[in-house]
Amino acid sequence: MKKGKIAAKRMKELKQAIRDQERKNTVDALKNELINGKAEIHVNVDELYNPLSFRNVLNDDIFDYIETRANLLPSMVPLRVILHGVPHGEQSSVPTLVMQHYQSVMQDHLWDKRSNTYKMLSMILIGVLFLGAYIILAVNREDSLFLEILSIIGSFSLWEAANCYLVERRDIRRALMETAQFLTMEIICKE
Repeated sequence: MKKGKIAAKRMKELKQAIRDQERKNTVDALKNELINGKAEIHVNVDELYNPLSFRNVLNDDIFDYIETRANLLPSMVPLRVILHGVPHGEQSSVPTLVMQHYQSVMQDHLWDKRSNTYKMLSMILIGVLFLGAYIILAVNREDSLFLEILSIIGSFSLWEAANCYLVERRDIRRALMETAQFLTMEIICKE
């Protein structure tokens, strides 16, 4: 019995150490990143435009770097992105291209949210119809494989609707919050 208490106490100590380290890492990351209330992300631009485009699409490495750095911070923290190495003539058009990129990403996420809503509602409707047919036929004491198929389809549809609401919708909301963080960021271009 004494060994069990020692193991439980040790387990609590280990869990507390993990929580303390997580808090410390978050606080350290925020201390290093926050300047005047905004998290600054410095991006050294080697190749500004996508080599396959005609100066209207920025290099995807820029967005990947910004998103990787921003993932370390909570989405409620405002961002300031400083692009180093942008030619003087391009400094007015680059912020517009960055915002256009994130606006198209936002439109994709909003489309996903609408699609998720339609999918969820249609799965609920299908599930209720099939389970309703199952109940009506089961009351009439119809015993057949057809009843089992109705039950399986109805149950699967309702489970899929629950998955759409509980899992997929949460992921879409998180993606919307992250994209909104990028749409509200301040962009500064330097040579």
